[in-house]
Amino acid sequence: MDIHEEILAETENYSIVLLRDPAGETIYDLNIDQVTIHLLKEDLDELVELIGQLRKR
Repeated sequence: MDIHEEILAETENYSIVLLRDPAGETIYDLNIDQVTIHLLKEDLDELVELIGQLRKR
């Protein structure tokens, strides 16, 4: 199974990677140091909204 990987954003300790498999499944990997969180698009959108709320404080 060939999975396409694309780094969308990256800092020294964090990255967000887009993964696409041949069946069309899309997953976003949020890599935080040694921890990886797998998110679907709607989950990533909600996380971005949450962080946006934090930035407004």
